[in-house]
Amino acid sequence: MSARQHSEPYSFQVKFHPSRRVFHMGVAVHVLALIACFLIGLALIFKGLIFMMVLVSLYRQKCSFKPHRWAQLKYSSEQGWAYAQGDGDLTPITILPSTVITTRLVIIHALNENQQWHAIVIGYDSLADDSFRQLRVNLKVLD
Repeated sequence: MSARQHSEPYSFQVKFHPSRRVFHMGVAVHVLALIACFLIGLALIFKGLIFMMVLVSLYRQKCSFKPHRWAQLKYSSEQGWAYAQGDGDLTPITILPSTVITTRLVIIHALNENQQWHAIVIGYDSLADDSFRQLRVNLKVLD
């Protein structure tokens, strides 16, 4: 008999809030884009249109950032990975190989049961240090 048959089922769950650092990086990128709008060699009308599009994008980012909202990610050896926003039902997901894992940021590329693509961004400031480390290890080792 193999050791796997006698082992307990493995489970891992993490709850996290949106990363403030990722939000601030997004704001900084928008500010740089606004500066670039004035430096490009286009007619003033086109500069104005691009400037307005960047402002609208910045406004949408600000409105979508809800620091009080949380999400959860769970892995169990029987059911695989699952994801939910807040207290919602956990939805099974398939984590894609294009997922990015760094020491400061995890960007999970996933497909839900309807084969819709999702990106789940988790900054290191969204979790306690140990939980973030465990998440990174589990994403590299599992599946």
